[in-house]
Formats: sequence, structure tokens, C-alpha cells
Amino acid sequence: MAICNRLYFCGSQPIDSHSKVVFKEANNSKCARFTRWVKWGVQLPIVIPHMIYSIFMMMKHKELIAPLRANLLEGRFVHRVVLTPTKSQYVITSAKIANQMFKSYRNDQNGLFGFDEKGNVSLLFLSVLQDIVNEPVNLNDFLFTCDPAQVECFREPMLNFLGPKNMPSIRAKLDDVNQDMLGYLFGLEEYGRIQVSAKDLCGMYAVSVISYILLGKRASDFQEYRNISNAIHECMTYSVSKLWKKPEKEQTHKYNRKIEVLRGVIENSQGNFLDLLKNISEISEIQRKGIFFLLYIGGGETAASLLEFIFWQLGKRSDLQTRIVKEIETSNRSETLNKVVIEGLRLNSPTLISRTPNKDVEMTVNNKTGKSWKYTFNKGEDILYAPYFTTRNQSALKDYEEFNPDRRDLPKQIRSLPWLPFSLGKHGCPGKFLGLAEIKSMLSAILMNFEIVSGPQNLPKQKQILTLHLDSDVTLNLTRRT
Repeated sequence: MAICNRLYFCGSQPIDSHSKVVFKEANNSKCARFTRWVKWGVQLPIVIPHMIYSIFMMMKHKELIAPLRANLLEGRFVHRVVLTPTKSQYVITSAKIANQMFKSYRNDQNGLFGFDEKGNVSLLFLSVLQDIVNEPVNLNDFLFTCDPAQVECFREPMLNFLGPKNMPSIRAKLDDVNQDMLGYLFGLEEYGRIQVSAKDLCGMYAVSVISYILLGKRASDFQEYRNISNAIHECMTYSVSKLWKKPEKEQTHKYNRKIEVLRGVIENSQGNFLDLLKNISEISEIQRKGIFFLLYIGGGETAASLLEFIFWQLGKRSDLQTRIVKEIETSNRSETLNKVVIEGLRLNSPTLISRTPNKDVEMTVNNKTGKSWKYTFNKGEDILYAPYFTTRNQSALKDYEEFNPDRRDLPKQIRSLPWLPFSLGKHGCPGKFLGLAEIKSMLSAILMNFEIVSGPQNLPKQKQILTLHLDSDVTLNLTRRT
């Protein structure tokens, strides 16, 4: 409800290329607290209808993109979404603000941001992990919620194994995954044509990469990965819906069956990455399982979401397909493919990235040109950074909703994209290099063997519960290249 945001704050929030953003603990004197309470009382007549509208939008759409879009106001970069008369969440649509925020740990009791054991983020991830390991877990058992010392302990082995130095070994295994996937597709072929669900195929592929490269499990039948992919999606969907309402008995039974699938896969893991984790005495057995769980939910769903979106777009553009194939045949690499992935990440960055203040936090934006301004985030109210909205800044890009890999203002370097789709800092995605390699690998393998036509004709609606996805199923019609 953008009109309410305009009533809360009368003025714009300018940010330029030279702006400096500073986060610090807000003034918590009696006078400052009294001023905030007076402000809350004055705004209460606006807060109530804003809250009703926000809840109505969330109940109507059962996802986050449409409700959040309704609260955005052009010219502003901090947007308030009222959940109750005394609790809100904030949506950030500036990468410069997010960049500074990401320099802080997610859970640092001596810093600005932290977690509540009973907060939504804790309940969302820790409850699923606890069901998988069938033992009590705490904040320090999971990378999303652990304290700073444990963050470094978790991240180092993941970065060593998934970083650039290990890419040659990873690419060799991606070739194995591609052979398994192509064998599966050739088995579906009838009269030279194949029709397949993009969501199904991309989900299986993303799970196969994690299962084979990180958990040491290569399935004898590529379709076996479908069960794991479905289990991840069902478990996280159940965990999110549980935050809103009590699940029905049948939903709980289905969830428990999917938990059994994930537990079996994680407990039977093997290979070099597991050996690496076992050699680190500071990481417990529960925490090792937490890392594998994180890799599945953080790497599986996000990669699958982006691949599905790009395949839909490429299925409408035979010219891009032809260019990519010719470039790979000529030089074994494709600049066009690189541009396609960047443009896909611009329009379909799969995640929302959050921080939760553990005290009242004041943000100051100092502009070299124009006015400076401040904003106070209340203790315990989530701050969400949304790359999806940041890249749709109407003043920054021409035809910003159009998929155009040849746009001149597109960044050249895929590893340093300005809208931060992989986050940044201490909690930046440790699987970024693997994710980019697997996306390019799957796209190349499909395009070198098939011509693609996708349906439906119009772009399905993009929805976000945990990961951004397309609302209706995308169908890929594949014809083998001669």
C-alpha cells in the first residue's frame, strides 16, 4: 500500500553513486524512546488500514511478490510492510544499503543483528533440520543462524571445496551429470521430439549436482533425483505454511514421509566433501548434516528456479539458441550464454535476503549531492533485501521488464553483479561458483543437443514463498539437433 508509505514519510530517499551508508545503534535515551512512541501514536490511524491491507494481500496471493510490490514507492529505497499495530517488516530496494548491511553477521549478540530462537527464520530452518536429525538443535547448528565464530568454521571448508581452485574437478563431474540427464531425455524421445516439464527437469538436475558432487551419491536412474527434489520443496513449503496456520493431519503425514527421504539421503552421504568435514573437529555430526541440508535448500531450489526461467526465455528466442551453439562450436565457450545468465539473474534473482536487528538500529545515508537522510529499524523487525525489486528500478534501466541479454547497460562480470543476487560478506553464498558452473553446464548440454520451444506463450506469474518460482508449469518441447 504505497500511499501509506507516502503518508509515513513525506520526502524522497535519494541515493547516488557516492552515497555512504552507516548502520549504528539508535539513540535509546528516554527522550528518544518517548519521541518514537509519540510518532507511533500519531501514525496509528494510518498503521491500522495499512496492516489490514497487507494481511489481505498476503492471504489473497499466498506469496510475497504481489504484497510487497503493493508497498513499494518510487523514489524510496526503504519500504515498510505493517504486520500488526506494533510490528512491521522492511523491504530494502537499494543494493548500496544492502551492501553495508551484509557486512554484519546474521547473528551477533554483540553486534547489530541477531536471531530469536522463536523467530520466524529460526522456526523455518531449525525445525526442519531438527526433524531430519531427529535430535534437538540450536542456533549454532546451522549456518543461517549461528554465531560469528561458528560462521567462520562452517564457511571455510565449503569455500575451499566449492571455490575456483576446485572448479576443474567439479566441471568433470558436471560432465557426468550431463550424460546422465541426456540419457534420461533420450529415453523420453518419440519421433525425434521430447516434451518435458522444465520445473521437473531443472529440479532433478540441481539435486543431482549436489547429490553427486557434494554427497557422493550418483543415482543409477536419473529419475531417482525427482523424489529428493520433491521432498525439499514439500518440506520447506510445509515449514513456511506452518508459520501462518496449523497444518492438517494429512499434510503432516506427507511432510514426515518427505523428511524420511531427506534423512536417508543425508545419513548415507559419502565422498571427499564429507571426509573434509569429518576432519574438522569443531563441526559436530548434527552440524555436518545441517551443512548438507543447507546445500540442498540453498543450492537446489535456487538453481532450479533460475534454470527454469532461463529455459522459458530461451524457448522464445531461437536466435539466441543459434548464437550460443555457434559460439561453443567455434571456441568452446559462449559470451552470449554468459549474457543470458546475467540477464536471467537480473529478472529472476531467486531469494530474499534478511537481517533482524537485535536492538533499535539507525541507518544514515550521506549523499555527496543532495540531502542526507536517516531511518530507524526497530528491534526484532525483519529487514528484507529484494534483488527482484532492485533490478526493476524504472529510473535505472530502459524496458526493465524485458528479457534482453544484449542490453548495453548489462554488467560484464557475472561474479560481481551490482544487485547482489548471491548476497555478500560473511553470509555470501558459499556455493556461488558451483551454482554458476552448473547453470552454464546444463544450458550448454541441452542447447548443444536440442532446439527448444517453450510454453506457455506469455511469461507465467513469478511468485515467492521461500524461493522465487513460476506460478504455472513451463513445458519444454525439445527437438534433437541434426
